[in-house]
Amino acid sequence: MKTKQNSEPPKSRPAGRKWLIVVVVLVLGYFVFSLLPFLTPLFFEWRTGDKTDRDLAMITEMIKPGPARDYQFHSPSPEAARRTINCKNLSAWQDKLPIINSLCLNLYKTSPEEINKQVATGKFDRVILYGEKIIWDAPVIKGDIPDGFDLGKAIWDSARFNDQVTVPRLATLFGWSDLSFVNQLTPDKVYPFPALYFRLSDDQEVQTACGNEGGDLKIAGCALGMWSTVVPQSVLFEKLSLANQKVWRISDKKDRDYLAFDYKWPANCWADETMIHEIAHTLLYAYRVYNPSDALVSTKYFNEHQADTVKVYGTNLVCGEGSVSNFRDKSEKKMSLADFDSVYPPAEMGSAWPDTKHGCQLAMLNGWNNFLKKGSFEKQFAAFGSALQDWMQKGKTIHDDAGLQNFIIQLNGNDENTKRELQYRGCFL
Repeated sequence: MKTKQNSEPPKSRPAGRKWLIVVVVLVLGYFVFSLLPFLTPLFFEWRTGDKTDRDLAMITEMIKPGPARDYQFHSPSPEAARRTINCKNLSAWQDKLPIINSLCLNLYKTSPEEINKQVATGKFDRVILYGEKIIWDAPVIKGDIPDGFDLGKAIWDSARFNDQVTVPRLATLFGWSDLSFVNQLTPDKVYPFPALYFRLSDDQEVQTACGNEGGDLKIAGCALGMWSTVVPQSVLFEKLSLANQKVWRISDKKDRDYLAFDYKWPANCWADETMIHEIAHTLLYAYRVYNPSDALVSTKYFNEHQADTVKVYGTNLVCGEGSVSNFRDKSEKKMSLADFDSVYPPAEMGSAWPDTKHGCQLAMLNGWNNFLKKGSFEKQFAAFGSALQDWMQKGKTIHDDAGLQNFIIQLNGNDENTKRELQYRGCFL
């Protein structure tokens, strides 16, 4: 049985009714859309309860500094205690870092209160404190500063900490018992006593002083030479404890491997990542004392790699164990930085590293880390420093690829595996 087709045409709706429906839909849509900013938080809170508050509290707790440590400070030597110098000619870089309107004081003959009293006169733009091993040139920070910030205390505490803790501990790591190399390598005595000069600068002055050292990227500081280092003035403030910091393996792949770790800066540790990195450059350059004719000491990529390695490991050395911790790879497996960088290719470290076309250079960095991972960082780094001292005293160098690869081979005990890996990656042995 066939179904009959309806022979009557369908009835049409009036045109005015269609337009009315369209207008109503548009008005309702606009009304709902305008309420979204108000409805979304309510919906989120209804779904999550107080989760937002809990997450915010957790993040706030995570970025807070860790508990203060019991650092040991000593009385200055009689020489440092009675030292009086003229600060006007202290900067070796007057064109970039002029010393104007500076309050010049012996660290061990002044106090935070005296600094604040002098700064309050409005006569000074900078405060320079000189101690046993450092000259600490800090700005009189004005404008937007945290509530309760005590400038005099921040400058005095940070100067004492870096004079008695940071510089001595890092110098010992590199094998230096004192800073006599300063006068040995600069007979004109750029400073009145063997010291490292630190200029605390705002972002604008850092870029002016350091130029394009970091290429197109803004950089936080630099080692200028003549024992002068520019570091961010943020070292005077409370540092954030940052979790999940990463170094990325040098690779052309989009899904790159990385090593992650967490910082928990002690509340009274006045060091800084940039500062530790730049001191590492300075203390490696001091090895020139073993071969004064070697003006470069190291290839740039190795110098940057070692300085960034010291920056990470040196945080625990300077601030105390646990200041940087929880090293893990992409799969959350526990792994040290040296272990990670001993695998080809190593991580992007510092402001310069070889690209994937320079396999030999990458393999040399692997070889250095293979040596570091054989024991504790301090022990292995000290052994590296001792080997480099001996190498340079023999008139040899690591300032070019040929010299560095021969040094890496010897550092690893002329190991055949090291030789094979270097050769496999393109080194000519």
